[in-house]
Amino acid sequence: MYRAGTSTRPRWLVMMAIALFAALLASSCASDDESGDGGNGGNGGDASGEEIIDDGALNTGFVNTQDEVEPVEGGTLTMGMYSPITSLDPTVINGSGTAGGIEMAALYDVLMRYDYDTGEFVPHLAESLEPNEDFTQWTLTLPSDVTFTDGTPYDAEAVAFNLQRHNDSASRLRPLLVGLTWEVTDPQTLTFNLETAWSGFPWVLAWTGGYIASPTAIQADPENWADNPVGAGPFANLAEFSANEVLALDANEDYWGEGPYLDQIRFAHLQGDAAKAEAVLSDDFEAGFIRLPVPAREVIDAGYPGFLTLNNSGEFILMNNGVRDQTDRPTADERVRKAVRLAIDSQAYNDRGYDGLGFPTNSLMGPRSEWATESTVEADPEEARRLLEEYKAETGWDGKMSTITAVGSEDRAFSIQALLNNVGFDIEVEVLPTITDMINRVFIDANYDMISWGMNIADAEPWVALNQNLSSTSLANPSGFSDPQLDELLIELRASDDAARTQEILDEIQVIWSDNQPGVILSQQPELIAWNPSVHGVVPTIASMVLFHETFITG
Repeated sequence: MYRAGTSTRPRWLVMMAIALFAALLASSCASDDESGDGGNGGNGGDASGEEIIDDGALNTGFVNTQDEVEPVEGGTLTMGMYSPITSLDPTVINGSGTAGGIEMAALYDVLMRYDYDTGEFVPHLAESLEPNEDFTQWTLTLPSDVTFTDGTPYDAEAVAFNLQRHNDSASRLRPLLVGLTWEVTDPQTLTFNLETAWSGFPWVLAWTGGYIASPTAIQADPENWADNPVGAGPFANLAEFSANEVLALDANEDYWGEGPYLDQIRFAHLQGDAAKAEAVLSDDFEAGFIRLPVPAREVIDAGYPGFLTLNNSGEFILMNNGVRDQTDRPTADERVRKAVRLAIDSQAYNDRGYDGLGFPTNSLMGPRSEWATESTVEADPEEARRLLEEYKAETGWDGKMSTITAVGSEDRAFSIQALLNNVGFDIEVEVLPTITDMINRVFIDANYDMISWGMNIADAEPWVALNQNLSSTSLANPSGFSDPQLDELLIELRASDDAARTQEILDEIQVIWSDNQPGVILSQQPELIAWNPSVHGVVPTIASMVLFHETFITG
């Protein structure tokens, strides 16, 4: 039997925190020097090609849907990635679409997949994943005829071996494995036992825990196996890999499922969303990952198909709520945090930062989410000024604070500065050179008043990001915010499989957020994976990832 560890050593905390938030922070720190016209063009759709009526607003789902055509074999697809991949070891990379997840799925495949048509997790490489009545036990069944490219059986022992590697390292998956045991009950069956009920447990196996590498290859060369990885995915043959530059994978001719139809898939890093959009529009790349609103809308308006994900709380201002007992921070006082919130109008921020083309909201779950919540707090500069003056009079504070951002996002930070100074703050904008520097300021130094941040709460399983960011027991809680009622709601949210009750819980969490203002939500974060109209058969799943096993190119 395998058991997830509970080490809290400082080094483990630091490494886990860096892995956990590097991809999330990028949403708040991406360069906004792109230009271009945008609008609300594009239609949603589902995997079958059925058009979803669009009222002029973009939502999570397919855009510019295509007619179904017969698959064609051959060809190479090149995709411009949001960030470069640094390793082919699933325990090292962040694992979402922004940071290695798409590449990992092509190489290793995934056990489970999120189906946006049904709103449920479904087996992909797995044969089944079934819970008991109270979601404290899950049984994973694997097919009996799948092997890795080195001939090693893809069985329950292989899955357990890979999960244990996550548990033994500082991987991004490790926090989700705490309180979890797993046992190989027969060659094709793995039983998971959870200390607390979790109805969304399939997330683990649709995400980083679903990238399974050959144990034989790892054990043969524990230090260097990832230089020549062995997987069972549709593109499990390594053709070229240069860390931070390009990854090329050839088709796996012995793939267990449908496809692959492509001969090769190439993942290349291209700096800047405008550059990736231009590469797609000019047909230099067959696909690209685009995050900023203006270039994303430009590609959609040009009629290019794709899949759009709108991440909830993807962009917000994190405030120091007194982390590590820093009660002398102005933002540790609820009045100051509320004054910050009341001074900022998300629509005004959107107009200044994104030419009005973003997805502004002050709610944890945005208006385009299936779990939309509603913040009852409206921008009110006069009330912000009153609360601020009350705090200044009581403490003698002069209103000086800093807000931290990264190179490339200065303009948006300056718009926040202007809104806050307008009500009596004296805000300094501090610009750090890298996202890693920002993470260090939060998790290592705990030295910040306000900082650009992102939670990226997924509709498919909102508990994951909410728990990591807001639970008082989470080692990755970045603000120091703590509320006993919220902790109880998070436990209930984890177990809930009733849509109506899930919505009620999220509404209650929104009320607690609005009452305490741990931070200021600014917008939902768009993540668009766009492709050339000649590309077909791209399959979306969680965490802004897509699968290419059924993908082909016509014409």
